[in-house]
Amino acid sequence: MSGNEDAQADWVERFTGVKVTNLRRRDGKVQTALDEIDVQAEVRQRLGHATAAQDLRDARARLDDERDDARDADSGKAALRELGAVKKEARGVVPAAVDKSAREGLRRAIAKLLDRVDFEISQSDDGRTKTGLENRQKGLRQRLAAVDDQTSKSDLEALQHSGLSLLDDALKAGYTDKYRRKEIPDQRNKAYKAMLEDRFGFTVESPYVDLARFYDALSLVPLEHVQHDSLQSIKVSDAGGALGDYSDTAKRIRIDVAKVKERPKIEYAVDGSKKKLDTFNVATVHEVGHAVDDKAGIMANPGHESYGGWAVDIGLDVVAGAYWDELETTIGNTNKAAVLAQIKEALDGKPAKRPYGLSDDHWKIVAPVLGRCQVLRKDEAPWKTPRAVGDTVYHYTYGKWYSYSKQARDAVTVRDYQWRAPGEWFAELYAASWITKKKPAAAVNADAAKFMYRDPK
Repeated sequence: MSGNEDAQADWVERFTGVKVTNLRRRDGKVQTALDEIDVQAEVRQRLGHATAAQDLRDARARLDDERDDARDADSGKAALRELGAVKKEARGVVPAAVDKSAREGLRRAIAKLLDRVDFEISQSDDGRTKTGLENRQKGLRQRLAAVDDQTSKSDLEALQHSGLSLLDDALKAGYTDKYRRKEIPDQRNKAYKAMLEDRFGFTVESPYVDLARFYDALSLVPLEHVQHDSLQSIKVSDAGGALGDYSDTAKRIRIDVAKVKERPKIEYAVDGSKKKLDTFNVATVHEVGHAVDDKAGIMANPGHESYGGWAVDIGLDVVAGAYWDELETTIGNTNKAAVLAQIKEALDGKPAKRPYGLSDDHWKIVAPVLGRCQVLRKDEAPWKTPRAVGDTVYHYTYGKWYSYSKQARDAVTVRDYQWRAPGEWFAELYAASWITKKKPAAAVNADAAKFMYRDPK
């Protein structure tokens, strides 16, 4: 502080009994909370939830005014106390917004569940059992009708649990003979299909008979991350060739449960430790990450180191040039054209041969490089074995040449597959963050990190 600031601080402390550093520290915490509200407002805006974003901005503007009032309090102690109240309220704005959207989604899902329960109760031929089920259903309807903004998310989850329990009992009562009992899983699945579509806002195509697992996986991320026009349908099946995929043209996620069964757990490195995560959750949240990226344009410009330092569709000449530059420092440029031509042949997946006029000594140096280039082009999973030229890793995937920063990979890697392409870089970090409820590493770009898990408090 300057001399004048020191004198002012001394005066404040002597006449108010409050240290200036304490006031500044508390005011700084208020600012941090207000900044987080701004971040979450931007996230909602970019995902197409303009009303939710404006609600957060309105709350932020009101709290800013309250902070100004607190700063103007009659005494330092009063200012400290009032700033504390503003801080507490500001820290609660984002969690309240998250809970509000979650409650709205749950309320829609429960209403659809109870409609399905009505149908299943009607299938029972046992009058006494049917009456008991109807009475339970009436009680759940009354509880749902009483839901308001004060109802907690946990209370709604308890109501949903009661509804699912009633559904199971209604199915057991209505499908009594051994042939009809085989229909129970499919009927339960129909209820989950309706709940998924009403809670999350997309259509579901699925011959798979355990959508409950998918419903729970989607509940790991905020509703706003699923409910937007870059995610319009989901297919859960037992064939497809990969754990899952996302179509940015159809705006559709596909999950292959047969592939999931082959590998029930996937290991991630999160927050300094290794964690084995449920593969179904990984596949689902990873593909949601792609939809989020498609909507918000997070990886539109991934070249910065904090995004992985990616370059996309860079062309064969660029890759060949990098390998030649490395060779040139050793063999000189006398045979540049001939050697470069063979590097391109190798990188294009064609047999490479000794360039004409190259000495035996230089061929001993060039031959291994051509071998590396051939392996690079043919490797079907190059993200597992990064091959760097200097600090840049080059590889061929999705029918294109990509490059990224080895330094960035060394700094932040949750799983090797993260380094297949820019979209996978984000989707893998996104999945690891939301499933484990851990903030991404500080080295991850701040704009990308906005869409990953952040402690709401």
